[in-house]
Amino acid sequence: MAEVWEEISDWVCRPEGSDEEEVRFAHVEEMWLKPGTDEAWNELVKEFCAFFEEIGFSYQVVGHRVRIGGTGRVVFVSFFDDKGAYYGARGIEALAEGKGAIGRWYQLLGKFGELVDRYEYRDVEMEPDLTYWPSS
Repeated sequence: MAEVWEEISDWVCRPEGSDEEEVRFAHVEEMWLKPGTDEAWNELVKEFCAFFEEIGFSYQVVGHRVRIGGTGRVVFVSFFDDKGAYYGARGIEALAEGKGAIGRWYQLLGKFGELVDRYEYRDVEMEPDLTYWPSS
C-alpha cells in the first residue's frame, strides 16, 4: 500500500551545518499516538528539539504525519553518516551524559511513553529515491 507522509515544519530539528554532512543512513522511527494527544505531542516535539540543541546533537531530524496509508501515526527520520558515531560519541545519550542532562533525557522519554501507543524503529541505508531523503 502506498503512503503519503507530510513533513511538518514545526517538527524539524535541523542544527546548523547538518545539511552539509554526508548522509549514508536514516534512522526511521514510527509512532502511533494515543487518541487525543495531538496538542501534547506538538509541545513534546518542541521540547525534544530544544533538548537536542542544548546537548549539541548534530544530526537533522525531520518529522512527518502519515496522511494516507496507515494514518494515526507519525514518522521521524534522523539522517546520519556513520552508525558508530550516531550510536556512540555523537549519540543522544552520550551527549546528554556529557552535558549532565541524562535525567532530562529520561524525563522526555517518560513523557513520550505517555503519548505513544506503539513504537517501531529501523535503520536504512541510503535510499535517495524515497521522498523523505534529503537532496544532495
